Amino acid sequence: MTTYESRALRIATLVASAALACALSAPDHASASPLFEAVGGEHGGGANARFSRPSVSSTYFSPALLTRIERNTFSLGVLTMQDAVSLTLYGRTGVDVPISLLDSYNADLSGFTDPSFPTTWLEDGCEPVGAGRCNRSLAPNPRQAAGTSGGVHAYASAGVVIPLIERRLVFGLHALIPIGSFTGGDQFFVDEREQFFSNSLHPELLGDRLSAPSVSFAVASEFFDSLSVGLGIEIRMNTTAVAETFAADANDLSSSLELSTAIDVSIGVAPYGSVSYAFGDGSASLTATVHSPSRFEVGVGLTTILPDGDNQRTKRTATLDYMPWQFGFGGSVTVFDRGDRVVSLTGGVNYSLWSNYVDRQSNRPSGAYAWSNTVSPSLGAHLADGLWEAGVDLNYVPSPVPLQTGRTNYVDNHRGGIGAHISRGFTASGVDLRVGVTGRVNRLFHRAQRKTVPDTSGEQDRSLVIDELPDTAIDNRRQEPVPDALGLQTNNPGWPGFESSGWLWNAGLTLEVSF
Repeated sequence: MTTYESRALRIATLVASAALACALSAPDHASASPLFEAVGGEHGGGANARFSRPSVSSTYFSPALLTRIERNTFSLGVLTMQDAVSLTLYGRTGVDVPISLLDSYNADLSGFTDPSFPTTWLEDGCEPVGAGRCNRSLAPNPRQAAGTSGGVHAYASAGVVIPLIERRLVFGLHALIPIGSFTGGDQFFVDEREQFFSNSLHPELLGDRLSAPSVSFAVASEFFDSLSVGLGIEIRMNTTAVAETFAADANDLSSSLELSTAIDVSIGVAPYGSVSYAFGDGSASLTATVHSPSRFEVGVGLTTILPDGDNQRTKRTATLDYMPWQFGFGGSVTVFDRGDRVVSLTGGVNYSLWSNYVDRQSNRPSGAYAWSNTVSPSLGAHLADGLWEAGVDLNYVPSPVPLQTGRTNYVDNHRGGIGAHISRGFTASGVDLRVGVTGRVNRLFHRAQRKTVPDTSGEQDRSLVIDELPDTAIDNRRQEPVPDALGLQTNNPGWPGFESSGWLWNAGLTLEVSF
């Protein structure tokens, strides 16, 4: 390497390090998608993409491995995924919120700490006829009638790896872009408040988390012909929307509401990095990776002005696609080498700090229901035989979510996965082509959980299911206790319990061009 190239490399490394330091100093603005994690390395690495053969997917999973790609490589592909989660809610008896709720707290529910609908409104709907009825028609909204699982997602993948200065400076880009809807997110509640919206439970770490685009960039450099270092960032958008409204008639919003909106979209980054050391002739290597916390934040500001001059402002922030700190460590070793036929084994673990999880309402599970950190092991084998390559890998991902015996309904399962890939190379006019097919199936193991019956006679434990019509309720018309209030009344869609299981499938086709 010339003196000029050495200086250029140092400058490039300093610039990249400074940029990443700035990004790490403001992690609350980082934004990313868990899509890469759910798919795995679609270019052959599978669940072991952090430690296995280098590919375009290494741009995100382990950028240090990019230094082992010595030619310009371009990749295009398509991928489909289905999340099929089966959710069964246990039957409810004796806990319905009665119509007398309206009399107990006046028709406007003033002073009501935990607002609720009469259960019959949710099950059968309501028409504004007769006493104690709804002001406007309500359609039936029974439990689990609006579940969100079973979606089929399609993506286009693209990537490039360019050795700018041989192994001393390598650039990588990798992207997964949804085909159809560009992005999306559902800000559902995980407690009794969801009765006002879908009145259903939803998989916490799947569903809408699979519908956001993922784009990552990385640079890597090799030192001493054995030690490689890679740094990267994943890019996404943060969105803030402010809606100002003027309601001339609060009882007729459809024709009297005037609306003015302002939307701001900003770019956020989630930095990550890896280090890889190759022993001897490169037949064995160890790799360590780190990915910083990431999230996609949607801020919503609301301003309402009424004809009497009343002007109220508030702001809410949705936190979507949250991923915690992740630390990976593993390696790869060649166990058979006979020229064109090579067999290697790969294995490792990924440690995730899910105890810091922030949900869609920007709340953090805490106390007895705080999430746990997890260790996810993976194993794999890879065969190269002339122009053919093939491999298989296994992994296990424990759920960080404790049994949901309390107020919250975070739906998640332990899962085990098996994946396979096969590809064949071709040469045309000095250009190497490789066509590959990948497939993966994850089993979401069955999980059943029942709620703890709360004590409704005293002060409520807010971590347990909330009594939505307290025993101390008073009928404001008669100034007498409400007989229907004794015991537990709740519309929490997860009461008295639920069970879940399912499958996660994905398959893809890739084309790589190297020259």
